Amino acid sequence: MHIVPIELKEANAFVLSTVGADGFPRSRYLLARGADERGFSFFTNYGSAKGDEMATHPQVAMLFTWLQLHRQVRITATV
Repeated sequence: MHIVPIELKEANAFVLSTVGADGFPRSRYLLARGADERGFSFFTNYGSAKGDEMATHPQVAMLFTWLQLHRQVRITATV
């Protein structure tokens, strides 16, 4: 067997899902700013629809996709 190293690109684009005032999920792509022992961070406008949704319903879901590895990572959290 011959192993060929690949350069693995960091998955910084992710899908953020929030809950709207009507109780239905809302999903959109965002760019992750970073992650540390406190959790994940990303840029957003607090006055946007997603900012309002996170303030009203702080439960969110994040989905990162690593196409090269054929893997997905799902995260649920309270903001």
